[in-house]
Amino acid sequence: MFAVRADGSRRILSVQSTVGPGDTLVTEDKTYARVRFTDTSEVTFRPKTQFQVEAYNFDREAPEKDNIAFRLIKGAMRTVSGLIGKRSTELAYKLDTPTATMGIRGTIFGVTVCLPGTCGNVAPGTYVNVIEGRVAVAPLPVIPTVQVPGIPVPSAAPSGAPPAAPTPGAPPAAPSPAVPPVAAPAAPPAAAPLLVAAGQIGYVPQAGPPVQLPSDPGVGQLFSPPVAFTRTQDAPPPPAQQQPGVPAQKAPAPSSNECVVR
Repeated sequence: MFAVRADGSRRILSVQSTVGPGDTLVTEDKTYARVRFTDTSEVTFRPKTQFQVEAYNFDREAPEKDNIAFRLIKGAMRTVSGLIGKRSTELAYKLDTPTATMGIRGTIFGVTVCLPGTCGNVAPGTYVNVIEGRVAVAPLPVIPTVQVPGIPVPSAAPSGAPPAAPTPGAPPAAPSPAVPPVAAPAAPPAAAPLLVAAGQIGYVPQAGPPVQLPSDPGVGQLFSPPVAFTRTQDAPPPPAQQQPGVPAQKAPAPSSNECVVR
């Protein structure tokens, strides 16, 4: 597993490596990985997954500043929400994929991104499998394009080519008529989010609204982490017992924007 920083540099990750906002995590063939965030949430990745930490901020004493923004570019992940997902609204915890955007609250769920040709006979799109809690799923908003009438699209001229010379004796070209500004077309109404609850599977196709599927179309078999990844041996240690007459020491506050690779 390695991380790609915003500047394009790469670094190999190992146990106890830290990653932060702007990092894109990449798992290679036959590599499962698990990342634990400072709010105690965990994310497990299957092989050939790309996952970006767009934003992460956690302050135990300031819930109003909670902010998680993740992007699953390809592959699959399974996550257990931490304090941010439990104490904040769906607006504080967001996950985007190439076809969907999700708001998360207090949940255990999996997401699989099937790009064309990557999931066998499974249709391309985003699949959301909720084990506990709920996830609000919606398609990504469509950004309308603006086309101004009367202005042709210029053809690409060869690099370094000089402008065309005027024809001798030809009258000067008439100025182009002013084109009134054209308002951008209104974006189509956004599809209502689909609320996926425990035991349900949501699907967002490459084009169209999210739907609830009657059963798993086969994405579950694409995610089979090692048994060690389902155990709790990596859980945070219990607090130390205070000895009589010895003042308790306050544990150092975790960084607000770091997570640890397991």
